[in-house]
Amino acid sequence: MFHRRVIALGILSLLCDASFALAAPSYNIIDLGTLGGSSSWATAINNSGQVAGASAYSLSYSQHGFLYSSGTMMDMGTFGGPDSVASCINDNGVAAGIAMTNSETGYAFHAFRYQDGIMTDISGSSPYVSFRPQAINSNAQMAGYATEDGKYEAIRYSAGIWTNLGTLGGLSIATALNDDGQIVGYSRVAGDLNHAFLYTGSTMTDLGTLGGSESIAFAINCDGQVVGRSNTTSGPCHAFLYSQGTMIDIDMFGSSSSVANGINGEGQIVGCYSGTDGLNHGFLYQDGVMTDFLSLIDSNLGWTSMQGNAINDLGWIVGVGYNAQEQQHAFLMVPAPEPSTLVLLGAGVIALLANAWRRLRSERLEESGNKCKNFISLVHVHKFRSSVR
Repeated sequence: MFHRRVIALGILSLLCDASFALAAPSYNIIDLGTLGGSSSWATAINNSGQVAGASAYSLSYSQHGFLYSSGTMMDMGTFGGPDSVASCINDNGVAAGIAMTNSETGYAFHAFRYQDGIMTDISGSSPYVSFRPQAINSNAQMAGYATEDGKYEAIRYSAGIWTNLGTLGGLSIATALNDDGQIVGYSRVAGDLNHAFLYTGSTMTDLGTLGGSESIAFAINCDGQVVGRSNTTSGPCHAFLYSQGTMIDIDMFGSSSSVANGINGEGQIVGCYSGTDGLNHGFLYQDGVMTDFLSLIDSNLGWTSMQGNAINDLGWIVGVGYNAQEQQHAFLMVPAPEPSTLVLLGAGVIALLANAWRRLRSERLEESGNKCKNFISLVHVHKFRSSVR
């Protein structure tokens, strides 16, 4: 009886766990913490789950770039000055950003390449000392911008070679690139307006708008799909997806403002929109559906004012938001096991428990049978002894 109760309780417990899993949030969220200061924010993530960003440093007003890996936030340091920011990281774990120097002439930002704990100055002796890397691909090519004579110019850096990408008419800024070397960003056009561009080979193409006056591209995936934001015909700035020559509005909430900041190889998009509560809300867009981050995580954790900045091919999301203590912190959202997977797992365990029950029942029957045989034998012995008498 005891064994039957244990197995029955095991099955009941498992069924309860499975029913809970069906209602569980689809993402777990991790507060990445800080380097000792009060705030932090994540800018990029690679397919190994390594995160780049920046954090307030100790109790000072400075900020340092960080690499978050295997549960630990590591300080990238600076070139002697007070500040640094890591803006991007590739699948080889190589990050890039800017860091301050400290010289007799004062502070200055220099672009860096960070690998295996070593920060290397890549712009100090270059023709573009003011280079600001915004993205790095698996081939260690970087895209960003430099300011020359007060003018912003989109720049590509590859194996020691610097390339000015040109413009659509005025200033230009590169914001992202993929492993094929395609680069996106924005450039001034006639009327002193910004338009998103796609740079392929040696050609810069105007991606147009959602009907409004301006647009900006912030990310591109391996398939050449581009995301960003654009003014619409009615005025508000909405998140867009540009694919196969067509720009579409992906703001399903009809918000007053939204922006798409990242896209992965699966076509999943993250960004943020302005909610009716006056706060920023992070979103995940996939398969034509836009979902608020707060619907994906445990609402009891108290996160607010969230913004998604990047997503890797595993669906891991990084960004910035306010935690339950009202601190602005970088976060990492990791997909929870799918309920269907848990149910299948539960079904498997139930089958194992059922098999255990059948074995126990068989053993009980066998034991009962042996007792019966022993009893019959004893009866025969008794009868034999009686007949002898």
